[in-house]
Amino acid sequence: EKVRQLRPLIGENIGTGAMAVFTDKSMGKLEGPDSLQLSRFQRIMPYGTESPWSVRTYQGIAVWLDHTGQVRFYGRNESPSKNRVDDRTKVVPVHRKSYASGVVFNDCYYLAYTMSTGAVNNRCLVYDFKNDSWCEDTAPTSGIQYGVFYTQGKNLYCFDDTCYLFLCE
Repeated sequence: EKVRQLRPLIGENIGTGAMAVFTDKSMGKLEGPDSLQLSRFQRIMPYGTESPWSVRTYQGIAVWLDHTGQVRFYGRNESPSKNRVDDRTKVVPVHRKSYASGVVFNDCYYLAYTMSTGAVNNRCLVYDFKNDSWCEDTAPTSGIQYGVFYTQGKNLYCFDDTCYLFLCE
């Protein structure tokens, strides 16, 4: 398995001070008081990612676009994307999965992705943690494509595919 992303996680389901490890085929953790313990990968879920930029955490909950195209939530009982937005994320072209990008901002998870016929990230799903619901699936205005998200203070920015920085919210 290829490691795609590492994220520190603190929460009831994963342990204090653990490191979440996302491979192309699974999600697991590394934890322990010394380097020997930290070298032992413990598989938690059979859902990895081909979209390392989509992996984010919010109050002990890990969120990512998995290798099957479903948005996964670890650290809660159920994945709120199942049968709600999967029809959109499962059709991301294989060659564009690695470009999906996520960010947590103002208690929301933003996931930029490519629609089935696109060549750039041309859609953005928004999950509101406070209301426990998906609230938007939008296209960017003025022909700008979503790239990598960046937050600074009270602002959310995004670099598009040409490295132009624009204000999202």
